[in-house]
Amino acid sequence: MPREALTPLLMGDPEAIHEPPDVGGRPDEAGEDVNRRSFGGLAVGAAAAVLLPEMEVPVRVTPAHVQYLRTCSDNLCRQEQVVGGAGVLKQSLRVWHRARRMLEEGAYTDQTGRELMSAAGDLAIRAGWASYDSGDQHGLARQLYAEALLLADHADDDALAVHVLENMTLQSLNLARGGRPGLAREAVRFSERAAQLARRDPASRLHALIAAREAVAYSLLGDARGFRSAMGRAWRELDRGLGADDPVWLRFVGPAEVRTHEARGLVCLGEADAAAPLCQDSLQTPGLSPRNRAFYHAQLASTLAACGDAPGAVSQGLAVLPALERDVASLRTLRELSSVRSAAEQVGSEEFCERFDKAVWTAAA
Repeated sequence: MPREALTPLLMGDPEAIHEPPDVGGRPDEAGEDVNRRSFGGLAVGAAAAVLLPEMEVPVRVTPAHVQYLRTCSDNLCRQEQVVGGAGVLKQSLRVWHRARRMLEEGAYTDQTGRELMSAAGDLAIRAGWASYDSGDQHGLARQLYAEALLLADHADDDALAVHVLENMTLQSLNLARGGRPGLAREAVRFSERAAQLARRDPASRLHALIAAREAVAYSLLGDARGFRSAMGRAWRELDRGLGADDPVWLRFVGPAEVRTHEARGLVCLGEADAAAPLCQDSLQTPGLSPRNRAFYHAQLASTLAACGDAPGAVSQGLAVLPALERDVASLRTLRELSSVRSAAEQVGSEEFCERFDKAVWTAAA
């Protein structure tokens, strides 16, 4: 297969159209009597939500409904760590659409309304992340993140705003890898805003993640000093210890995650030889989720390709492909292997090229 034919899939297609999931529903029982009101501040919904069939929602929204939505969000987060974004995309859009309809059409008290906005914003992030991990680097994911940020503003929820800003930072970092420094500067701005909003949050994981992603942004700008300063902050935060009560979405952050950010930054600064051992160390971490293990492994392979070690890159690429062919549905992770495909062509590994091409087409179907 010509590489030109794979380029739209590997780099992302902003014109991609997502198949609307088949959604059903039934009326839910409601609680106390409240005046019916409309939710007027939300922007026009994400394209996928508009395309979804109509579904019934509670006439009166109670705290129990909000708790249900929060539980759904946590469960989707855990699922995605196992099967990848494409494996939960339809479910995520379905629950987000339900929450959005509850906001627009339901009746609720002021306090319940604020909690509902926060829960809906969290679900918008979950759907945005699932879309992003499924390969959407431009359209639906960013639209959902924008809605989540608006909901965070309406709910006056700084923690929600920090969460979405961190996801937007990562998205900008990946888009900036194509040689677009303006997007790297955007990632720095997102990180700075997230750090400002999170300044009173005690979670060391959160501050480590913010600093690590900011470090990668500096590396994309060629700022070695800024990179090392931010990475130093990330490691100091981890040294404070990891909280047992951190939100579900933050629990993936630990030494292995910070190490992979450091490795990515070193590659961007032209120090791939120093990055490869960090990638190896990350893979030795026990208890990694299947999706994170696959991504870390793909990053090791791409780092070896950046080092000029084509045989090693192909070997590691072949080692991670089985997970991406069978268990983890993540086009984002497959894209991490695009440089390994080039290395495979150099060493004549038809097996890797054929299996990689098939996996990309299957994931993008």
